[in-house]
Amino acid sequence: MLKTPPTAVTEHDVNVAFQLSAHKVLLDDDNLLPLLHLTIDYHGKEHKDMSQPRDAASRDTSPREAPTSGWAALGLFYKVQWPLHILFTPAILEKYNRVFKYLLSVRRVQSELQHCWALQMQRKHLESNETDAIKWRLRNHMAFLVDNLQYYLQVDVLESQFSQLLQQINSTRDFESIRLAHDHFLSNLLAQSFILLKPVFHCLNEILELCHSFCSLVSQNLGPLDERGAGQLDVLVKGFSCQSSLLFKILSSVRNHQINPDLAQLLLRLDYNKYYTQAGGTLGR
Repeated sequence: MLKTPPTAVTEHDVNVAFQLSAHKVLLDDDNLLPLLHLTIDYHGKEHKDMSQPRDAASRDTSPREAPTSGWAALGLFYKVQWPLHILFTPAILEKYNRVFKYLLSVRRVQSELQHCWALQMQRKHLESNETDAIKWRLRNHMAFLVDNLQYYLQVDVLESQFSQLLQQINSTRDFESIRLAHDHFLSNLLAQSFILLKPVFHCLNEILELCHSFCSLVSQNLGPLDERGAGQLDVLVKGFSCQSSLLFKILSSVRNHQINPDLAQLLLRLDYNKYYTQAGGTLGR
């Protein structure tokens, strides 16, 4: 549904699937679900921002590139109820949307790598060749990095920051204090997930894109790879090795100077047993 460029009906189909999935995982909050709506920014869609004044929306005349897939166009809209509109302004909601898109991209790649593992296990009993061994090793290294990134984001960032926010909200009855605590919470999410730190964010996005390309290659070539497929695999191995090495250098340089504790915490997750260090800061080979 979301692998191809979106159309006018993609948004409706996605929301139907979202509602069904929400009920299956027991998210039956009748008050919450109607307020959540997945958005698809497809080519030719009229861009009416429901969370902004009409004059502000009309000033946005910048050209928009057509998204290459539904995943690239996916967003989340929350219908703010009074009096929460004082707290959840359009600017705040846009920041939440950035976090949502990034977390979804990480979880999506993690799921794809798990699916690749299942496909490889189905062929484990068959005769293997050199490229099969390379695919196994590359998937293992990719899963190692993405799993630890996901754990860092879920435990060290989301759960930790949300727990602190609840403590601050429960300890005061002053609205201004709550607003400041929420602003601080959201700023920490953006900072600790590295959305605002361009070198790290770009590197992580490149890694996720390489993982996605690898998963597509494996899914489309269940048997032995031909010469073209082997060439694509070699490009992915080199690209992942390069980007994982760059990530390790960035994290290590910051850790040595104690400038950014968030980067040091991510490095701790990735290199908890010094495997990353022993591999020379390079994964994939």
